[in-house]
Amino acid sequence: MTTTTPRALPVLAVAFLFAGIAGAALAPPDAEVNPATGQIEAVDEMVGAGGADIRHTVDGGPGQPDTSIVLADDPAPDLDPRIAIGPDGKSWVVWWRDAAIDTVLLRWRGPDGSWMTELPISEPDEPSRSPEIVHDGSQIFVIWLIDDGEGQDIAVRSGSGPSPWPSRTVIHRTYYTGDADPDIHSSGGKLWVTWVESSDALGWSRYDYSTSTWSAPRFEPLGDGGRDAALARIAEQVQAD
Repeated sequence: MTTTTPRALPVLAVAFLFAGIAGAALAPPDAEVNPATGQIEAVDEMVGAGGADIRHTVDGGPGQPDTSIVLADDPAPDLDPRIAIGPDGKSWVVWWRDAAIDTVLLRWRGPDGSWMTELPISEPDEPSRSPEIVHDGSQIFVIWLIDDGEGQDIAVRSGSGPSPWPSRTVIHRTYYTGDADPDIHSSGGKLWVTWVESSDALGWSRYDYSTSTWSAPRFEPLGDGGRDAALARIAEQVQAD
């Protein structure tokens, strides 16, 4: 995802951060630099007593120990964690729980280091998964998929603290049978989301800060340049609007 805070972390730095942490990782970490501390913070899946758990790790820096905490150890698998950090140093982590009804969950840590209790941000009767998160400089936005077996809804929710958050917004319903792979981007004062609409096109929508609404979905052919080129063209259109 594209964010307003630095995310382009050296691969070796992230690998080193997790090299000495006990517990086998199930998926690659997601990492970001905390602008208030300059430290790398990362989240990943790890093997726990009940299956997949969510772990948060802070790189202590040269000569200093790393610190880790398990954020989720539910009996049901906790999967695909993502992290975003605000300019104030507050860290936000989102993931989904593979339960009877899949649920998207959120935890955040204040500058004092304390973690808040996990908060479900998907609706209780909607099978929800594959979240992504971004901090736009003032608040958090989370995108995820609602998959009812017939189609996939692209859902977004935003907030800046404890519940209640505003109701989630469904931007679009796609009937693509593969992974719609939703993502959310913030750059240059603009916010937008993307997803896979079909085997040869991406869908996207831009957020209007003046009205707090999302634009009607638009679609960008993949073309010869593939996904990366299509994402770049979408970003150019967003910035031009």
